[in-house]
Amino acid sequence: MNKETEPEKISRRDMLKKLGVGAVVGGAAAAGVAEWAEEELKVGKEGLETDHGIFVPLYESHPTGISPENIPPDTQALFLELTTKNFFKLSPFCLLSSKTLFGNDYFPEEIISYVTKNRIKIIFGNVDLPFIDFASSVGLLYGEFTMAKSFLKKTPQRTPLITRRELFKQTTKLAFSLWALSPLGIGALAAPANIIDPRQTPIKRTLSRALGKAYNLHPEVLFVFFNNLIVANKLLLVAEDLKEKTEKKPKIAFRFGAAHSGIEDFLRAGPDFCRKMIMAFPKWYLNRIINFGGGVDYLCSARIMELPPNTVEYVRAIKERNDQNAAKKLDQETIEERVTDKILKNEIYLEVPP
Repeated sequence: MNKETEPEKISRRDMLKKLGVGAVVGGAAAAGVAEWAEEELKVGKEGLETDHGIFVPLYESHPTGISPENIPPDTQALFLELTTKNFFKLSPFCLLSSKTLFGNDYFPEEIISYVTKNRIKIIFGNVDLPFIDFASSVGLLYGEFTMAKSFLKKTPQRTPLITRRELFKQTTKLAFSLWALSPLGIGALAAPANIIDPRQTPIKRTLSRALGKAYNLHPEVLFVFFNNLIVANKLLLVAEDLKEKTEKKPKIAFRFGAAHSGIEDFLRAGPDFCRKMIMAFPKWYLNRIINFGGGVDYLCSARIMELPPNTVEYVRAIKERNDQNAAKKLDQETIEERVTDKILKNEIYLEVPP
């Protein structure tokens, strides 16, 4: 007859030791989180300062957009999440009259009036991806979500002892599930909190950054991760260009959805990191995006516009009366510039086949 084993006893001293170690680890973790949160809140209010410039995130709700009061008056430039493969070819009026997927204007009159009054330059350079890339990214996310659900539903067989192999297997499944569910899980928390709003309260800022970091762990979600890299590199590029001209750090605001808050991590990492990450993508994929966008400048360059003081009147005349004279004046009086990351452009020419 097998003798029943008595449950293992633990002394008070051992219990206190374990509780003490747990308290130290928990306290250190809490202090680290508090320090991170304090820094993030500061960035949400004052902007992210790097060696290249000061970058002010404006995370918006796409159906509602942003208001002029969300843009700091001392901003030199504003980068927009306007996804089009023709941002180098379209006229100023076509860009200013662009609409979001929800049917509202990217540039309502109050925004145009504000940027012209404060002489804020507008930056275009966000890349649009083929629909198949968007669909495949969503499909991968759904597949990961389904697999994680199946892992979490399965309960391991209860045994008195768990083997190392079983422990490794269950730990791996749990880690995969946390990774797979992180964007959707944080997004589900974020939606009720309405974090996609430029007003950065502590809860909104924390959730928006958590959502951005979750997507940075998913490079297969191309319409977020790849776009973040391209935008961060172009923001740094424009900042360097303005810094050389003004001999001081420029302040650049960027208007994106909260899922793109991972841009901030790439801004901190710097241009060399962004270039290496872009070039780490398969060469055939980079070539496909270049062909889709109409040339290598689609990935390497940004279009900067300074609008004339009468832009609101010109746009209104074109919309209401189809006034071609106003369209001509808007084209002539808009000051434009294209800045290019020559290092990235040369790397693409050398490594990506035409």
